[in-house]
Amino acid sequence: MPEVHAGTAALTAGDSADRFRLVQGRAECSFARHSRLVGGPVQDGPDAFAAGRSVAAALRAFTDRVEADRLDGFVVELADPAHGGTTEAVATTTRAVLAGILAADGDAEAAGLAEAGQEHWWFRACGTRWFVLVFAPAYGPESPRHTFGSPSTFVLLQPVAAFDRYARPRGTEIAQTVREDIRTRYAATGRPYDADLAAQNVEALKFVWPQGPTDPPIRWWERPGSPSPTEPALAPASALPRSTSSDPTPNAPLDPTPSTSSDPTPSTTLNPAQSTALDPTPSTSSGPTPSTTLNPAQSTALDPTRSTALGPTPRSPLAPIPSAPSDPTPIPRSPRDPAPSTPSDPIPRSPFDPAQSALLAPTQTATSGSTLNSPLHPTRSTPSDPARSAPLAPPRNAAQDPTPGAAQDAAGYHAESPPAAWDATAALLRAVAVVSVTGTAVDRETARSLFAGLGGLGLDGPHRQVRLYTARSDVALPEGLRPAHPLGAPEEDVFRLALAAACPAAPWPEGPVDGAALTDAVRTLAGRIGCRVPTLAAVAALWLLRSLESADPDRHRWILRRLVWLTDPQVADATRLMSLLTGPGDPLVRLTVPAPAADGCPGTDDEEPLPLADWHRPAAGPGDERRLGGRVLAVRRHRRWTFADLSWSGRSTQLALGAEQSVRPRPGDLLAVRGHGGRSRGGTPVLFVDEVLQHRPTRSARTPGRAAPAVGGVAEAVNAVKPRLAAQGFEEMLSPVLSGGFFGGASRPFTTRHAARNRPLYLRVTTELDLLRRLAEGRTRVYEVGPSFRNESLRGDAVKEFAMLEAYAADLRLDGMADLVARLVTDVLDETRAPRRTAFDDAFAETSGVHPADEAGVLRLAAEHTPDTLSRTADPGVLVQRLWRGTFRHRLPGVALIDRIPGPGSPFIAGEDRAARRVWLSVDGVELAEISVNERDPDRLARRLAEQFRTDPHPVHRDYRDVLETFADGVPPCVGVGLGLERLAGLRDARRRPDAPEEEPRR
Repeated sequence: MPEVHAGTAALTAGDSADRFRLVQGRAECSFARHSRLVGGPVQDGPDAFAAGRSVAAALRAFTDRVEADRLDGFVVELADPAHGGTTEAVATTTRAVLAGILAADGDAEAAGLAEAGQEHWWFRACGTRWFVLVFAPAYGPESPRHTFGSPSTFVLLQPVAAFDRYARPRGTEIAQTVREDIRTRYAATGRPYDADLAAQNVEALKFVWPQGPTDPPIRWWERPGSPSPTEPALAPASALPRSTSSDPTPNAPLDPTPSTSSDPTPSTTLNPAQSTALDPTPSTSSGPTPSTTLNPAQSTALDPTRSTALGPTPRSPLAPIPSAPSDPTPIPRSPRDPAPSTPSDPIPRSPFDPAQSALLAPTQTATSGSTLNSPLHPTRSTPSDPARSAPLAPPRNAAQDPTPGAAQDAAGYHAESPPAAWDATAALLRAVAVVSVTGTAVDRETARSLFAGLGGLGLDGPHRQVRLYTARSDVALPEGLRPAHPLGAPEEDVFRLALAAACPAAPWPEGPVDGAALTDAVRTLAGRIGCRVPTLAAVAALWLLRSLESADPDRHRWILRRLVWLTDPQVADATRLMSLLTGPGDPLVRLTVPAPAADGCPGTDDEEPLPLADWHRPAAGPGDERRLGGRVLAVRRHRRWTFADLSWSGRSTQLALGAEQSVRPRPGDLLAVRGHGGRSRGGTPVLFVDEVLQHRPTRSARTPGRAAPAVGGVAEAVNAVKPRLAAQGFEEMLSPVLSGGFFGGASRPFTTRHAARNRPLYLRVTTELDLLRRLAEGRTRVYEVGPSFRNESLRGDAVKEFAMLEAYAADLRLDGMADLVARLVTDVLDETRAPRRTAFDDAFAETSGVHPADEAGVLRLAAEHTPDTLSRTADPGVLVQRLWRGTFRHRLPGVALIDRIPGPGSPFIAGEDRAARRVWLSVDGVELAEISVNERDPDRLARRLAEQFRTDPHPVHRDYRDVLETFADGVPPCVGVGLGLERLAGLRDARRRPDAPEEEPRR
């Protein structure tokens, strides 16, 4: 077993994390490529249970280093191809590996998996909660779980606590904008994932993904065909059945034993919290089975006791055959005490894999051995394998729907095309010129954004060019759908064939669109041909631009709004894009009201306020009555009790609702109760609910965030800082957020436009220059708190918008300002340890065991922790800085003021390199602030700025003339500080966050 080192494992030829890098490097998540993964030796045997037992010791060692080394995941590699040849094998292997880990951890009966089907369940082993992702060769290249040619199956275990590092403030949910960006990136590479399945609250369903987004979720924790929890250890992977399908589609899942039920299950939509009818056992009923989507409002909630007699699982008409049968027999709960409580809804999604789903796998839908002849489809023969060619409950007669055959023929025709790239940018810019020559006026800013947006859409390539199937003369198409050019993107065939299938009269937008037919056609075509959303948007934009010149004013406006929407459609899959584009509504306006909750929702005219006054009273002691209202953040259901975390205004309490209470709260609900205080068996304060006063179920599919500190994270930190600064004589200033020039060093700005004056404006990165002007005007101590912006990639702890405190004093020296800031921070954090001063070299040696002057030692550290940087440079100075920022700064304990810092600093800081007049403030490994003396010589400052911008990577206005004039007027000697308030709030929150385990209460 290899030693687990800080930041990574000792990488050898047999190290799983090393071999997993091929998959990690292809991830589109902005966090994934920088994630710190550790792995043990490759498990090359057929017994997955034994593999799980084998890695348990290394996993325990990993958990000891997670926080100190900021580790993100542990990789288990199973090299036997039988482990991951089918999704059925993947499900069985996953259960065996996790059961083996539990067995080595003292749970020989795998009781820890008994409640995997419950909401907010996590895999718990080695004293840690884990999120698990499985990558296997069973998943094709259209799936986010693809292994890119590796025959191994990889089980990635991520400690849930590590997710906190990727949310700001720490411990909150990762921003929705970040999730949307990740989803868009995956969709752009042809590997979209199902956001609905990712959002639902049964975490175990995200461990092993079905082949396609319409397949039922895989209940991997259930033993197929065995109702007894005392079943002997699972069979080794080599004993698993293998696929014998003759269909050429790779990695076809096994066809499980069908159900004999003929009762069709109604169509539903999968809810993030509760879902019904997710029984993965398929039906062989001759009756049609409606297609299924996963829905927020159903209340039977993935109950493992659900009987298959309720009916067959609904499936999409084009869905692949489900991959893993699941036995519905309930698994007894663990006799052990309930697990410790931590607010678990929502946990920021995995940095490595935000619970993605595979793109719909290509599936043939045709009558066995038949030939399809249609206007869209030349005569061809169809494979006769009954397991793959039988129609799967189509909404229309499959023999009358030519789309699947056309999709297969088009894909084959594209495959014969020579490799080439489609110049989408040139095509779009030629076509968009019509905007300036139409009779209908278009305002300047709309035209500017349209030109820029369509040009950017073309740049979002590369776009593949093929011979268009729809350009063939032997493919009959409705009038107007034949392309003018024989070459184009494959997405153009998807677009035209989908319209041909969905427009019974004239092609859209001249004629109406059958929405259901369009959805089915796009799903089938995109699954077989492949479809990138940016390319499909470019094709749709070209289609609309050609009709713009002859449009009347009303139609002109209608087309223009859709063109603007196409430049930023904010959708991640082709089906959604086509539905919104051709739908009756305006795609730029989203006004969908969530459906009412399953158990009803009171009217919005209810004016009775929530009982909030008791939140300000001391916590209820035994027998004390309290009336509390707030929002439910998390729910944990046990045998006799339901526990709910109720929160309001940063305060929270744990409720205990007995079986006599008819209300079943869900995360997000508004709830008001009357109850009395008590304690659990472990002494945790609990409010026992005597009466539910109000219950307003949530109608939103979104899940609430974890409880924040009082007044909300950063706001509380600001409220704590401001009076302390005022007591030290600092005056608060307010500077503009938008400016005509950009003063952010060499960083990329956020740019917008002033429409009336037709000029660019920039979001600020710093308030430094305005504060220096205030000093030059004659003020002594000034500060400002507010947002700053960085338009850069999400690397490390950087965020695009962050709250900063910047302050300057004209009457303090560097040491005095450093002491003042350290006292301020320790006071806000209630820190009792005194600040200590240390040089950078000493801090590096303390945390790494190697002094920066030891070049050989630095090279060893770089080979272990930053091999990518070492491959680019062997400069010890560069390596020391990279090692510090990436690994060792997080290990520095206590409150430390670090000086004599190597490397370049801001041009506005006096001094160079280690002689630069600056100090870092670190608290338990988190760098909170930089304190520095300002450079005041305008000539020296101008030379530094000119040198910095000599290789400026971003062509933007950087007008520093007014800045240099300010310094020429005479800025007094001064010292300043920049302090990150998100980091301060995160530290404050972490120190005050309660760890209240849910337990069986006692009255």
